[in-house]
Amino acid sequence: MVKKRVILFGMIIITSFILQIIALSCFIPVKSDHDIEFDYVYKWKLNGKTGDYYDYDEKMTTTGHYVVDFDGDVANVIAEFSWKWKATYQGSYYDSAEGADEYIFQFSLIDGKYIGYQTDQDEYHPDMGVWFYIPNIETTNSHKILTGTYQKSQVKSLETIWIRSLSPQLGYKFTDTGNFHRNDEYGNMDATYRSDYYFTKEGYLLGEIYSESDKGYSNGYYSTYDVNSKVFVYSSNYGRSLNYFYFLLCYWLPIIVVYGYAIALKNYNIRRRKHINYREKTLIFQPNIDFKIENADFSSIYKSLIPAFVWRTYRQEGKVYSITDDNKLKGLALIDAKGKVGTLFGKYQSLMIKQTKIDYFFTENTQQHRYHCIDNYDILRIPNLSAQNFDYNAFLVNPLAEKYVPAVVDLISNEDFGKVLPEVWKWVHQAISNEIAYVAIANIKEPWVKEILDALETKKFPPPEAVEEDVIMGVGFAVIYQDIGWLYGLYVHPAFRNLGIGRNLALARLSALKELGAKEVLTEIGQWNGPAKKIYENFNTKTVGKIYLYGKKKPTVRIRRR
Repeated sequence: MVKKRVILFGMIIITSFILQIIALSCFIPVKSDHDIEFDYVYKWKLNGKTGDYYDYDEKMTTTGHYVVDFDGDVANVIAEFSWKWKATYQGSYYDSAEGADEYIFQFSLIDGKYIGYQTDQDEYHPDMGVWFYIPNIETTNSHKILTGTYQKSQVKSLETIWIRSLSPQLGYKFTDTGNFHRNDEYGNMDATYRSDYYFTKEGYLLGEIYSESDKGYSNGYYSTYDVNSKVFVYSSNYGRSLNYFYFLLCYWLPIIVVYGYAIALKNYNIRRRKHINYREKTLIFQPNIDFKIENADFSSIYKSLIPAFVWRTYRQEGKVYSITDDNKLKGLALIDAKGKVGTLFGKYQSLMIKQTKIDYFFTENTQQHRYHCIDNYDILRIPNLSAQNFDYNAFLVNPLAEKYVPAVVDLISNEDFGKVLPEVWKWVHQAISNEIAYVAIANIKEPWVKEILDALETKKFPPPEAVEEDVIMGVGFAVIYQDIGWLYGLYVHPAFRNLGIGRNLALARLSALKELGAKEVLTEIGQWNGPAKKIYENFNTKTVGKIYLYGKKKPTVRIRRR
């Protein structure tokens, strides 16, 4: 079902882009060596209704090409067009014809009327105006088009015509309505008609929409029929105005609506409680649980800390999902606010990955088919904090204050993402209020600091952030739940590494956790990160397990547990 929705959404986008290309092709001017050049299509249709015309229809399609060259106040025109006509009766073929014609004629650029007897019409009438040009259109409110006198519908405003039903273009609208009597091959009929012409701001044709209703006698029968026709200029060398509001409304609003519907459906499917049949068991997958350790029927090194992890996930606007069986919690997924990265605990992790659709996940499980192991970390336990001494240099390391937050965010962003992200701001601000956070700073005037900063000119490191005269050298975070702590998020600027900054940040956090009553602490160190492991060598640290980062592909930014 998901694949079908993706395919459908892709087809909608592709179709929209194809239609947009066609629509814009009717709008963009083409190059020409002539003063005016355009191509048009004329579609005419007669729909029989009653009497002699019952279930009788006629259709005619004409395509034409006009080139116009100015010679003073006179315009010389060469018009070429071809046409096809077809009649049907009761849905079956009745008659057809086709042909092609060429006309050469002139008209006046001053009043827009034909000069002489040569025109592009079947009949000549004196004082007849051309149908594709109106001179001085902005100041003209009434004009002769062919044999009719048309009135401008809006004196100053442009109106919209949909060229080929795809391209909304703006132009001056000229309208003629009325009645006439005909006595020809179509019968002895009284007709009511309406004709709307649209022209650019320079007076060049965009198109015409015509409708006509006929009532009268044909071959002795009282008959009725309707005539509708449209003329659209679909290619020209003159500029036109696009109605961008309608264009965006037509082509982009459906995409936005469908996309919004897809996201809403995805969120609904993720958030609702589901019953999943798995290996003759009925499992319940649901969001927003109230985690209780006594209900957790799985093992994890982090089990005592999971309530804190759940609380932190909610606080960071993430999502929590569970899988239960017989009212026992079998699996847990903590997902970040973007829905891309998660931490998984317990069993049925493949089901949780499928249901949450995350791209990357941390897990203590070693077997994850179809996913690449991107990184792995040793889980370290520091026991018996009350019996250990965690003295640190309080001149270098202090609790993170609000004024240092922007500089700390820049330090973290440069290390992990290369740019500042809103979620980093939220995380650091929340850490100040609800967690333990320490920052390492030094005065920019200190000789050893100045020496390091001067050496940066020969290295590729970005310069460290400074707040007033304080240089931000590093930062570290920690969480406590009941009597167990968790160290995470240790960052040291590259210029200040191997100087004991990381060790002092670790000592400061451990000291704070000890004061708050923590008996032991967990942390993770990358298996490759030898310098970080040395920080904890003197704390009776034990490696108690591993945690892995998996994903379908290698990430473009660094992913850490936060």
